[in-house]
Amino acid sequence: MTLIFLGLVFILGKYAWPAIFNTIEARNAHIQSALDQAKLALSERDKLEKERAAMEDKAQQEQLDLLKQSQQLRAKLMAEAKEAAQKETQRLLASAREDIQKQQAEMAQHLEEQVTILSLEIAEKILRKHMENSLEHQSFVQQLLKEMQTTEPKS
Repeated sequence: MTLIFLGLVFILGKYAWPAIFNTIEARNAHIQSALDQAKLALSERDKLEKERAAMEDKAQQEQLDLLKQSQQLRAKLMAEAKEAAQKETQRLLASAREDIQKQQAEMAQHLEEQVTILSLEIAEKILRKHMENSLEHQSFVQQLLKEMQTTEPKS
């Protein structure tokens, strides 16, 4: 029995075991290759994840920058609009003041004209009352005509 066992070990050692060892080695090499590819894929995934995170950070920073710029632009436009409104208000106030002054001047002129007309009417009435007789009236008119002739400009 020992002989059969030794013969079997010898035949297996010569023919079967090298094939089994080669298959095991090939399988180990294939497994090692798959592990190496998995490690490479993991490192590539990690690299891509870092790039994605960097891109997200960059995009977020750009978004914040755009938001900040838009807020600055909004503030600038608001300030410009406020300044323009203040200038327009000042211009309208100045125009209104000017109009008021013109109206006051016109009213003063009109008032002076009315006072002059009333004064002349009062003076006329007073003169008519004082010169009820025609002789006084004629002598006064003659005197005025003489005064006008002496004060006429000579051409």
